[in-house]
Amino acid sequence: MTDRRTWARKVGRVFDTRPRVATKTTVWLERKSAYDSLANSVEQPGMHVCLDGPTGVGKTSLIHTYIAKERLRHCAIMITQATTWSDLCRRLIGSPSNAETSKSAELEAGIANGLPSAKFKVYLGKKDRPLDDLTYADKLATTWTEHDVAKQLASNDLALVVDDLERANDELLTRIADLCKLLTQGYVSENSKVVMVGSGDVFVRLHRANPALDERIAQVSLGAFKHPNDSRIFLQRGLERLFLRHPWNSLILKEFELRDKCRDAVWEAADGLPKSLNRLGYDIGLRGRDRSGVTASDIFECTQAMIEEHWLQYSQEFPEVLEVLESHPAAAYALKSMYEDGITRIHKIGRVISQASIRDKGQPPFSRNEVDAGIEKLIESGFIVRTGKSSELLFVKHPAAAHTLGVVMRDPSKVQHLPAINHRQSTQVQLGFAFPLPTNFGSDDGDAPSDDA
Repeated sequence: MTDRRTWARKVGRVFDTRPRVATKTTVWLERKSAYDSLANSVEQPGMHVCLDGPTGVGKTSLIHTYIAKERLRHCAIMITQATTWSDLCRRLIGSPSNAETSKSAELEAGIANGLPSAKFKVYLGKKDRPLDDLTYADKLATTWTEHDVAKQLASNDLALVVDDLERANDELLTRIADLCKLLTQGYVSENSKVVMVGSGDVFVRLHRANPALDERIAQVSLGAFKHPNDSRIFLQRGLERLFLRHPWNSLILKEFELRDKCRDAVWEAADGLPKSLNRLGYDIGLRGRDRSGVTASDIFECTQAMIEEHWLQYSQEFPEVLEVLESHPAAAYALKSMYEDGITRIHKIGRVISQASIRDKGQPPFSRNEVDAGIEKLIESGFIVRTGKSSELLFVKHPAAAHTLGVVMRDPSKVQHLPAINHRQSTQVQLGFAFPLPTNFGSDDGDAPSDDA
């Protein structure tokens, strides 16, 4: 009999919500299109990269996978709302020990416990005592400019990877943008560039901070898994890595006949969001302790629990969005278009406008200006983000929340026993439609994950 703690740790190593790279332990789906796009951008001389997209779609995991696979020499910084330029420099300078000599550099890269680990320290002097080292590093960090950081990156042929860039204040983001400019001109080496990971309108903010970066920052946008069947594959592979039976390989006919309903339930709970899928997989996997398998009932109960949890977590955000949809019909049709293509994906504005302009039979089409105005209302409400060099891309700000709204608008009975939100029922009637399923929903393309859009 496996004790609870041991089993929980085993399941957690397979369904791990933290950023990771593919290992023998963790479950992983190859995202070839996104990986190739990132690789081509990072490897282009003189080009910086902004990897953006909604939260929870695996942006950090993708960049870590690239780093580990290509052995990219780099240093990594994670931004918080309180991070200042001096804090960033302090992380780069590090705390040299007594044995360290001046102007040396060290890169440690690898995989620890299934997670990528990388650390770059710039050693700037030999000191007598650790306290002196810390004091020296702190003082030096307050004097460093963008030129100093650029010089260090170029002289050591390192890329700077900045994660959670959306949390950077305007001053810090401007200085990072200026650093990018310096690394394209005054301080140049093969790998010296900045790779930025963020959500929201971070790409637009970078261009506004330094317009001279036009054509010098490649945008790579990552959405959730493209096909609903990918979510089933993700969960199935994880359960099999735990040597658990499940409805998709069950020899019990009743269980096997429920496999499509299980797939649909997994998508309704987590869509194609890796973070949500890992949380769901963990909850389902826990139930397999000492049973050597999980049942369709386990999947249905865990997926329903996740829908209810997301409803309670996000429903307070919905009234403002629903009011926009009620008062701006073009916004409702724009959002309908995004749901048809998969709400957690990356959307091209031209396609959304084209689809949204077509109204119900007998009604005149919306003009481009009307759809644009509706989209702006959704942006103002904080529901979607518009980005890209020409403002050509759309994605939802909180994909798990947007997906949950769609699920409930299609089937209110899933949360009818929970606290309701204002106007939910009236909005569905007034719009004349519930948010649709993705157009590719329900088909099964076998066991090969789909490519990213």
